[in-house]
Amino acid sequence: MKGIRTVDKQPWTYDVVVSPMELMWFGRRRRELLRGLSGHVLDIGSGTGTNLKYYPESVDCVTVLDPSHENIRYLHRKAKGKGWGTENGKCLRSRIGVGEKLPFGSGSFDNVVSTLILCTVEDPARVISEGIRVLRKGGRFIFMEHQLPKWGPQALLFNSVAPIWRAPSGCNLNRHTETEVLKRKDLRMISSEKWGPVLGYPFFSGVFEKTG
Repeated sequence: MKGIRTVDKQPWTYDVVVSPMELMWFGRRRRELLRGLSGHVLDIGSGTGTNLKYYPESVDCVTVLDPSHENIRYLHRKAKGKGWGTENGKCLRSRIGVGEKLPFGSGSFDNVVSTLILCTVEDPARVISEGIRVLRKGGRFIFMEHQLPKWGPQALLFNSVAPIWRAPSGCNLNRHTETEVLKRKDLRMISSEKWGPVLGYPFFSGVFEKTG
């Protein structure tokens, strides 16, 4: 996972920029993907804590991990007003760290969540491997990520603007995330979907179970 991005220095700007997309597309997908979770959840690259509002009551505790101290502080301020991390409130823990080297023991979590983060990390394959390592056998790995579109003209556009887009956000528009996930032999697909607001289906989401 890369170091501090420009957007991480002022976390509120991320919420402002992404809020229209959350209303139109992301929010519904997050709710569908997270509603069946229970037990202890690891949210990798939690950013400003957008997923917190979608975790069901069946989740005992959420551990958020992010490389940015600013993001974690901002997340806690937001979460406190919604009952997270307060006395007699919902269990919320946080760690500063990167997805390529998770500071947790093997099999520590019932679920691992990765939403819109694999585009920013230095080594997506390593982050997926680490997520699987800290997940208990039979636990669920949740993905909601974007990737290079399948439609040729749109893929060309994404490749063209990728360097410009990456500078302030650290986000790579042209990764093959679905392929990286599907080739894992230690994950069994429960559900998977390609979707997007435009042709080419640049988004990939799915629920996978750890088999090994």
